[in-house]
Amino acid sequence: MACWPFVQMGRNIDRRFNGGIAGFLGDQYNPFEVNEDPNAPVFRVRDLSLASKADRDRLERRYNMLTDLEAYQRSIETQADVVQSRDTFYEKAHALITSPAAKKAFDISAEPSKLRESYGRTQFGQSCLVARRLIESGVQFVTVTDAGWDTHVDNFKSLKTRLLPKIDAGFSALLEDLKVRGLLDTTLVVWFGDFGRTPKVNPSAGRDHWATAGVACMAGGGVKPGQVVGSTNQFAEYVTDSPASPADLAATIYTALGVPLHTWYKAQDGRPIELCPDGKPIRQLLA
Repeated sequence: MACWPFVQMGRNIDRRFNGGIAGFLGDQYNPFEVNEDPNAPVFRVRDLSLASKADRDRLERRYNMLTDLEAYQRSIETQADVVQSRDTFYEKAHALITSPAAKKAFDISAEPSKLRESYGRTQFGQSCLVARRLIESGVQFVTVTDAGWDTHVDNFKSLKTRLLPKIDAGFSALLEDLKVRGLLDTTLVVWFGDFGRTPKVNPSAGRDHWATAGVACMAGGGVKPGQVVGSTNQFAEYVTDSPASPADLAATIYTALGVPLHTWYKAQDGRPIELCPDGKPIRQLLA
């Protein structure tokens, strides 16, 4: 599985602003997306399922044909970097599809029933369990997505009955499982959305978008546990202590992972881009 460093469980990510992809880093760093439900009676990742020798032979013929076509196209196109990015993506995809290790990592049925129950028998909970298996097999970055948190209507019932129970089970079981297996100290777990919710309840018993204050949870990976950094006023309207911006959160993640904040990259159009020029690590979180 080391051939594919980024796996995304579910597709509940807003694509309007290129969410969930590698952006200026290039297509070769895009995630391998798994849309199937690991809580289904039979969980099978479609792109890893080659049922017969005929299917495998067909795949190899098509891949060889694609390689020949790409070689010809590369010889006549001027955007060599873009073509190379696409080639790298295809090469990784082919290696993943034909890898026995990949099939083993996604074989969630190998887990004990008691452990699966602790994660919660939901798509989110079982995706967290798959994420642990992927980390264990050498995948470097796993995203688990979940939908339905835009609670403009009936916020309180949605949280109590549908949203919070599955998050509570899956997130806590993931941390405990990583700790038991000795993986938590080297695995950074981050949970957050893109903004908070309005302090006031709207006429539909919902809460709307609120960018002034939000919350993020971090665990493992060298982060100091058991603390809350920052606070708001009594109505959760605005931050009153230790404010942290999205750039600061990014800087904290990069620092915990050992990535220098002032690393420079080159976009596909040649623009130089600094990784995190404005953010500062949240020092209270770093061990």
